[in-house]
Amino acid sequence: MQSAGFKAPADGIWSLTAAEAYRSGFAEPLERGIPTLGRHLGIEPWVSAGRQAEAVVRQTSLHDRAIRAYRGRLVGRAFTALQQSNDAISQLSAAEQAAIVADPRRTPVERGYRAAWNGSAWVLAGESSRQWQRTLDGAISAWSRVSQLVDQSAQLLRQAEADTAALVASASTPPADGAVGDTVERLTAAQHEVASRLEAAMSVRSRAEAEVRALAALRQRAP
Repeated sequence: MQSAGFKAPADGIWSLTAAEAYRSGFAEPLERGIPTLGRHLGIEPWVSAGRQAEAVVRQTSLHDRAIRAYRGRLVGRAFTALQQSNDAISQLSAAEQAAIVADPRRTPVERGYRAAWNGSAWVLAGESSRQWQRTLDGAISAWSRVSQLVDQSAQLLRQAEADTAALVASASTPPADGAVGDTVERLTAAQHEVASRLEAAMSVRSRAEAEVRALAALRQRAP
């Protein structure tokens, strides 16, 4: 089929520019720009929205990047906290052994300290008394360190749990990310492992607290 001097292409697909369509009688010219188009489409008044659409797209893109960055921070912080929590528990054995070695009650007082008879009992005197007090202070500090490691591990575990909960909550906010579910599963599994080790460490913490109380009472009675 031929029309207005145009020959159909071999593949049978027509292609017209706006000027060719006008010359062929297939289209009418649009005068006075966008307002006229609005009237032809039955949309009046036709008000230009300016660059609002562009601004919405840009804002959406910025929002999506911000959400992805936020999720990345949560994941990084949670895994770091779990690693540090696990490390603190791993230090417990050495800290407990150091506290045992530092405890002066393992050695009879008469060994290494000068004592004087006060008429009813041998008591430490002079520099030996001060040395004894310093030794007790060191032992108290060593056992306190054991408790602090357990408390530090527990605090880091709570931080990881809070960050994981925030990550789960962020999944309801666009953009969707299928990797969030897998990451939450990994974090949850790691938390269960650390929590199990921490539960076992609570008995060590109880012993450390008891030792600190006993040493503090002995420190108060030191001459």
